Amino acid sequence: MIRPATEADLDGLARLRLEAFPGPMPLAERRDRLRPNARRDWSDTLVEADEQTGELRGCLTILPYEIWIGGRPVPMAGIGGVAVSSYNRRQGVARRLLTEALSQIDRSGTALSGLYPFNHRFYEGYGYAVVSEVLRYRILPALFPDERGTRGHLRPFRSDDLPEMMRAYEN
Repeated sequence: MIRPATEADLDGLARLRLEAFPGPMPLAERRDRLRPNARRDWSDTLVEADEQTGELRGCLTILPYEIWIGGRPVPMAGIGGVAVSSYNRRQGVARRLLTEALSQIDRSGTALSGLYPFNHRFYEGYGYAVVSEVLRYRILPALFPDERGTRGHLRPFRSDDLPEMMRAYEN
């Protein structure tokens, strides 16, 4: 059964995400980050649960984004946090969740969606393709100026820089 997540799913969601995306973040912090906030609510997260036990088999989150195309913002749905319990992998859980998510995105009138796949081939079957390359730069810290600006006009970012940076981004 696929349905929107609820507050009662919080512990199960945190455990699923910890299993799918291991790392140093403690379970309690993961739980806190999954709570609704100004950007999303429970309806943004879909879960597949066992109908008898209620145990979560998998989950994903649909987030509203905008991308710039032709100098204009265009709505886009971001699909993230796709996680399936190790006991339920290779049983179609991710396929069912993604199919439902894409159906909801389509019904909302949003024409574009994007994601960062764990496996490009899996998502190709849903119409996804690589659309940009990822570039990674390595710069020696010694090449950056110190705070006094002895090598140029760089300094650490300050919160009052944000409006000017947003203007540059939007133009």
